Amino acid sequence: KTAGRTVMTEQHAACPPYPWEPFNPIRAWNAFWGLVGDRDDTRYVFEFFRAVNGQSMGGILGRFVNSEFGRSQIEDRTRFAEKLLDRETLKSYGRGTFAAAYLHYLDTENLDPLGVHVAAVENA
Repeated sequence: KTAGRTVMTEQHAACPPYPWEPFNPIRAWNAFWGLVGDRDDTRYVFEFFRAVNGQSMGGILGRFVNSEFGRSQIEDRTRFAEKLLDRETLKSYGRGTFAAAYLHYLDTENLDPLGVHVAAVENA
């Protein structure tokens, strides 16, 4: 980081932009249960994130902005997707967090974070 801003790395520069769509809770619900039914079918992971990454989240955004975590993300100005690429940042959140669960998933499935992101963009 430099002066409160995140320095762009080669890995971040190689990261294609994620296509944004409206928030769709029904689609997210169906994708979640699809993944529960077949955890090896990763298209459900991509479908879930496409459904929840929308820009029309209304009140959810207000709660996020008013939370301690939300304020820290806004002040940092680092995109969530970029944080998912950085193993050290993910480890810093500690046990029992989404970050720890995501790292566990990557490790048990022998996946690379950038590869997961690129596959998500390609499957969008």
